[in-house]
Amino acid sequence: MANSFMGVDKSQRMSVTSDMSFVSERAYNLAIGGLVLYGLVANAITCRIFPKEMLTGKTYIVVIIAYIICAIIGSIMVNRSAQPIIRFLGYNLVVVPMGFMLAIVVAFYQPQVVILALGVTASVTVIMVCLAALFPSFFLGLGRVLFVSLLLSLLANVIFAFFLPQSLGFMDYVIATIFSLYIAFDWARANKYPKTVNNAIASAFDIYYDIVNLFLRVLSIMGKRD
Repeated sequence: MANSFMGVDKSQRMSVTSDMSFVSERAYNLAIGGLVLYGLVANAITCRIFPKEMLTGKTYIVVIIAYIICAIIGSIMVNRSAQPIIRFLGYNLVVVPMGFMLAIVVAFYQPQVVILALGVTASVTVIMVCLAALFPSFFLGLGRVLFVSLLLSLLANVIFAFFLPQSLGFMDYVIATIFSLYIAFDWARANKYPKTVNNAIASAFDIYYDIVNLFLRVLSIMGKRD
């Protein structure tokens, strides 16, 4: 999903060349699921081992800057390279710094709140993937609506943060809903692409971002309740 803001042309994934590594539909979907799970497990490990004493103002700045740089470079590698190994390296270039970002965020919440948010996120993800498999046409038709809705929601979130901070809780629900739908949309769209290793990595990248963003919103919701 985040690629939409980075100018990635999704239509290029529909192109087919003789040097592409095609796989079966089952292997393709397992690769997407495995890569997404790999990224999330790597993030969980990072959050677990990240030294809490490093949570200082300077650390925040360094991690954020490093994440932005790595996210841009990694996104380009994932979506532009013709070599699966380069795409996988790009995926890791996003996953690893994201783990440090998440470690900083979850440090502000009680462990039980984080675990609950993980459970809700996992449940929603499974449900949305199943719905996408059952009703792919419906979710594929939501692409433009979701993109515009997310842009408007993020803009509203910034405005409310300055003028109506009490409304931010409501925006968490709105954006969490949008990312939930994005999971189904990106899964349905992934299965419209040619079943290649490159497309599996790029699609996993999209879904990984959706899940992480959903988790952050669910965590915010649960944290406010707690």
